[in-house]
Amino acid sequence: MPHRITVVVNCVEEASLWIALQCQAAGIHYVDVSATASVLDAVRTRWASGESQRSSAVLSVGVAPGLTNLLVRQACDQLGPLQHADITVLLGAGEVHGLAAIRWTLDRLGATFTLQTPAGAREVRAFGESRPVRLAEPYGRRTAYRFDFSEQHTLPRTLAMQSAATWLCFDSRLVTQAFAWMARWRVRQWLPPDGLAKSLAWTAAHAPIGGNGFMVQVDALSQSGDRASWVVAGDGEAACTAAVAVWVARTLLVGRLAPGAHHIEEVLTLDEALAGCAPVLRRVEFNPM
Repeated sequence: MPHRITVVVNCVEEASLWIALQCQAAGIHYVDVSATASVLDAVRTRWASGESQRSSAVLSVGVAPGLTNLLVRQACDQLGPLQHADITVLLGAGEVHGLAAIRWTLDRLGATFTLQTPAGAREVRAFGESRPVRLAEPYGRRTAYRFDFSEQHTLPRTLAMQSAATWLCFDSRLVTQAFAWMARWRVRQWLPPDGLAKSLAWTAAHAPIGGNGFMVQVDALSQSGDRASWVVAGDGEAACTAAVAVWVARTLLVGRLAPGAHHIEEVLTLDEALAGCAPVLRRVEFNPM
């Protein structure tokens, strides 16, 4: 008896739209582990315009986007409508990533993108602007840099908030500054990106400067002026991304979600993620005041 495919988890961003449309046509649930806003927008738009609505697509699955989205939804649920959310992603500089993930990050160093800010839409540059931030222990005070993860583009639409901004740093201050330097001097334009990606992968595997722990922190401002922070942490960003994707796939398998394309924060919650992704993910209590 032939096996029937029920859920597809896609980790190949370049093929996201094609795979998503094939899944929709066949009535197969679709989970997208992509971090580029234009890719996710294309999948959602085309899915909504398709004739078949027998299955569900869940977008923004992983750590950033993914946990970032769920933290902001938690902020919205507890504070009320939000004016703005600053999302800080701290990654372990010692974690070994695949070449495609490293190349994706390098391709965006110094690249410009348009972002809705509290002052209106403006063009910003990845690692071109920094923000001092106090993170939960053990990281403390850090400097984080703008980066073009997708949630800051989609959250103002899905949660009806005014603006969001995502900032990136590493557990190693030295590595954070090295990325800022590479962005400033546009290293990706005059060094072979594949060679640079291989060098970074080799360094992480053989001479790590940091660890493999990660943290995501959301500092939110409500429309009434209230402020609060929410934090989650884990060991291994890649392992946690996989855990989130598996949890979402299992949720789809039991038929909990309505047909259609949804970003993760529209249909799931942080508490559900913490329960579904234990023990690789944990809540961190933090009071920045």
